[in-house]
Amino acid sequence: MRFLTGKRLLAVSSVFILCLLPVFFVGCGSGCGGDVAPDGSKITIFPKDLKISDGSSSVTTTTQDFTISVHNADGMPLNDVELVVGANGQEWGVAQMMTTGNSNLSNPATVCTGDDGTYTVRLQLLSGAGMVYKFQLEATSGTAGGLAKIDVKALATAGGGGG
Repeated sequence: MRFLTGKRLLAVSSVFILCLLPVFFVGCGSGCGGDVAPDGSKITIFPKDLKISDGSSSVTTTTQDFTISVHNADGMPLNDVELVVGANGQEWGVAQMMTTGNSNLSNPATVCTGDDGTYTVRLQLLSGAGMVYKFQLEATSGTAGGLAKIDVKALATAGGGGG
């Protein structure tokens, strides 16, 4: 029986390792396996509208959770489906997308639905100090998409001449 030694052992070992590399990377990234919602699916975001009116002179922070639901054409929840979630039209610095565990998400972010076919994204929104802005929270998977509208307004304060 002959054993591989020296350069032959190194060459065979290198090929073996290169063949295994793809195995180590399967499931990396979003963890959904790349499955997207099939055609005819529906994505809803709750709440579908958020309006914040803030007349304070200093900056305040509002935190709001948005639940994104994905259902197939028959109305069945779709678990372990990849979603791309983003704040379209968001002005940088006034809103931050986060997980419900308060870890920052990129914009847009790729996430997965849970066993119940939902994913909850948390938004931290700045308001007050005269801030006014609008944007849409959007979620897509395959050909399906849904959105929620966010509208932040400044209120005129007493004696502020906001006329």
